[in-house]
Amino acid sequence: MADSSPRSDLLDRAASLLPRVGELADAIRTNERWPEEKTQQRAAAAWKALRPAILEAGASLPPEANPLADWIRDVGRAAQRFDRAVRQHGLAEVLFSQNCEGFLRVAEQGQTLLQQMTAQHDPFAFVDAPAQPNTAEPNTAQPNTAEPSTVAAPPRKAKRSTERGEGRIKLIAALTLHHQYGAGECLNQEPVGNNELARLAEVSESTASAFFHKQFGGHTKYRAMCAEATRLVAALKLLNQEFSPHHLFGAQPPGEGERHDDV
Repeated sequence: MADSSPRSDLLDRAASLLPRVGELADAIRTNERWPEEKTQQRAAAAWKALRPAILEAGASLPPEANPLADWIRDVGRAAQRFDRAVRQHGLAEVLFSQNCEGFLRVAEQGQTLLQQMTAQHDPFAFVDAPAQPNTAEPNTAQPNTAEPSTVAAPPRKAKRSTERGEGRIKLIAALTLHHQYGAGECLNQEPVGNNELARLAEVSESTASAFFHKQFGGHTKYRAMCAEATRLVAALKLLNQEFSPHHLFGAQPPGEGERHDDV
């Protein structure tokens, strides 16, 4: 039985949202360093994918204090300010003159939070849940006096494991292996098919399809990402929880390299 607790649901929402936040944060930082039409288009695509994802993740959040829900709300606040500025001034002007540090901050905080929560999450928590009493009505039907069938029922095929969290771990490992990802680079940019990834990860095809939808916004968007090595590497870093604060700032952290006049 899959873990359907509120905490597990929030963990899934945050895990689905974080790669999109990280993609926009990286696109903003890249545009600040090399402002050109291509980097602005990347930021626009990242924002277009992130905005509906935030609205979906923020639906029906619990009112009580919860670090995952609080982080999702924090992402929503950054998105609200960004959305208002874009509607008023246009994306190009916002990227050029507005302070977009909000997304950089929540991306860093989200990565740290997800690592902590994932380490604490127990996918086998359901074993401690009390058994539900059997409230089924007693069977008052007349006994079946027909001769028993002599035809043996076909053997049932063992169902592949789709425990929440376990399937995702298998799929990330299989996707990483397919792209030959390591040392910050991908040696294989060829997209893997949904059914092929399911076979490699030993999960159901529906589990693989749900994985592509939640992590990439669908298999079509995943294939498009494979065409750009930088975006593909960034996605695999996020999936493998290798995203660190220094990736938000490129080779030169804020404050370094600034010119200071001698007193």
